[in-house]
Amino acid sequence: RVLPRAEFVAPALALDRWTRATGRQLCHTFDGPGGVSLNFSLYLPAAFQSSDRDRWPLLLFLHAMHSRLDGDNNLFYESDTPLRLLLGDPKCPQALLDSFIVLSPQCPPDPEWPQDVGVWLRRGGVYETSVYNPEVEVALGALLEAVVERCGIDRQRISVTGTSMGAYATLELAARWPGCFAAAAPVAAHYDLDPIDPLVERLAEQAIPLWFFHARNDFVCPFADVESLVERLRARSRAKVWLTSYEDTWSSQGHCADRVAYWAKPAPGTDHEAYGEELFEWLARPFGRSA
Repeated sequence: RVLPRAEFVAPALALDRWTRATGRQLCHTFDGPGGVSLNFSLYLPAAFQSSDRDRWPLLLFLHAMHSRLDGDNNLFYESDTPLRLLLGDPKCPQALLDSFIVLSPQCPPDPEWPQDVGVWLRRGGVYETSVYNPEVEVALGALLEAVVERCGIDRQRISVTGTSMGAYATLELAARWPGCFAAAAPVAAHYDLDPIDPLVERLAEQAIPLWFFHARNDFVCPFADVESLVERLRARSRAKVWLTSYEDTWSSQGHCADRVAYWAKPAPGTDHEAYGEELFEWLARPFGRSA
C-alpha cells in the first residue's frame, strides 16, 4: 500500500550532532518508529551551514546487497559508489561534491539471511519467497523527513538512486511515495516481482523523470527485463525516461555499473563511459524540470 505522509513524521529528536561536520561523511544511528534502527551515513557539503533553509538538494543513495557501512564489502573503501567518491576520489563529480547533501542508510539485516545480510523493503528470504516489509519503509521515511527538516533541504530537489538491490528499492520508494522525489536513477536495477503493472502505473501517474543505467551483458540482472520496463514506462508516463546501455568489459558478471553512472571520468587505463557529472547535475535540478 502507499503509506500516508503522516506515518513518516519523525518525533522531536536532538539532531544537532548530524550537522556539525561539513565537507565529510559521518555515520550515525537513527532509532525509527516501530523499533527499527537504521545505521546511515550523512554527507554535508563544505558550504553547508546549519542555518540554511530550503536550499540544499538531497540525494538518497540505496546500496546493493552485501554492501555495508562497516565491515567487509565496505561502501567507503571497497565500492564504486558515491560514498567512496566523496572521500576525495579524483573521479568524484563536482556536482556531487558541492551541491548535494547525501543520505546513505544501511539495509537492516534479515534473520533469514546469513552474515547480517538483508534485502531492502523485504523480509523472509529471496525476492520470490519474501514479503514486503512496511516497517523498514516507515523507518526510511522517518529518517528522510528528519534530515529534510534539520538540514535545510529544498523539498523540490529530493532525488533517489541505488544500485542492483538498491535500484529495486529506488523504484519501489519512488512509486510508493508520490511527490517525494524530483527524479530517480536506478543503476543495474533488479526488479523481477510480478505483476509489474502496479509499479509502472504508480510511476507513470506521478510523471517522475527516470534515468536507468544497465549493461547489455549483465548476467545478474538481465538487460531485457529493464529494457521492457523502460518501454512500458515510456508508453505510459508524460515524463522523460532515459536508458543508458553499454557493454561491461571490466567485470565477470556485467553487473558493475556504478562507475558508468556515478564517476566523472574513467579510471586510468580504461575507456568506459562515465556520466557522473551529467547525472548529478540533472538530479540537482528542481522538481518540474522540463528535461
